[in-house]
Amino acid sequence: MDPVTGRKKYKTEVVHTGKRDAEKRLTELLGQHDTGEYVEPLKWTTAQFLEQWVKDYAETRVGRRTLEGYRGNLGRYIIPALGSVRLDKLTAKHIESFESDCLRSGLSPRTVLHCHRLIFQTLLWGVRMGVLARNVTEGVTPPKADRFPAQSLDWEGVRKFLKAAQSNSFYPLFVTAMLTGLRRSELLALRWRDINLEAGVLSVSRGSVKLRTGELLTGSPKSGKSRTVDLPDQAVSCFRTLSDSREEIRPDALVFCHPDGSPLPRIR
Repeated sequence: MDPVTGRKKYKTEVVHTGKRDAEKRLTELLGQHDTGEYVEPLKWTTAQFLEQWVKDYAETRVGRRTLEGYRGNLGRYIIPALGSVRLDKLTAKHIESFESDCLRSGLSPRTVLHCHRLIFQTLLWGVRMGVLARNVTEGVTPPKADRFPAQSLDWEGVRKFLKAAQSNSFYPLFVTAMLTGLRRSELLALRWRDINLEAGVLSVSRGSVKLRTGELLTGSPKSGKSRTVDLPDQAVSCFRTLSDSREEIRPDALVFCHPDGSPLPRIR
C-alpha cells in the first residue's frame, strides 16, 4: 500500500524458468514482505553502487592510503569486470567467475583475496543501508593467499650487514632500523625532537608514507599509538655522529633526509 495515496502498489518480476520457479519466487517475495525483509530493487549498475560506496562510506571512514588501495582495486579489476552488471542481478556466480578469471590471468591470489574482501565489504554496506537483501559474496569461497615464512637475520647476520654498510649514506637509518625495530614509515617520519640522546630513548608518534600521486602523507603510526623506544649505545653513537655532521639541527627537522632537509623517498 502506498502510504501517500493509500492505493495498492503492484510489483512485477519476470521469471523465465517456468511456472514452478515463478510460484517459488512469489512465495519468497511474499515471505520477505511479511517479515519486512523485502528490499526494493535499485536500477543501479554495480559500478554506480561501488562509486556511491566510495563517496558515502570509504571517503569519510578510512585513511587516505587505504582509500587509495580501494580505488586502485576497484578501478583496475572489479569495475571493469562487474561494473556493467545491474546490482539486483549480481550473483555469487558473477563474483566467482570474476575471481577465477583473475587467477587464470596471472593475478596473485593475495590481490584476488583483497578484491574479494572489498566486494564483500561493499555489499555488506548495501545490506546495512537497506538497498540489498543479502550479500551474495557469502556464497563464494575466496582464494587462499600464499604465505611466505618470515626471514630475519640473527645477531651475527646483523653484525655483518652493519659492518658492510658502514660507508653507505643510509648507515644511521640501517642501525636504527636493525636495533629498534621501527617500521619504515616511522623511520622516515622521525624528527630530532623525538630523540633524547641523554636518556637514550626516542619517541614514535607518527608515520610517513608516499601515495601513488607522489604526495607524502604523515599521520599517526600504524599501531595508532605513540610509544617510547630504548636506544642501544650503538644507535646513540650513530645519532651523535649524524647530528655533528649537520650544520644546523632544528627540533622539527627530519632525522633521515636528503642533505637539503627534504624527505627521503619511500625505500623499497
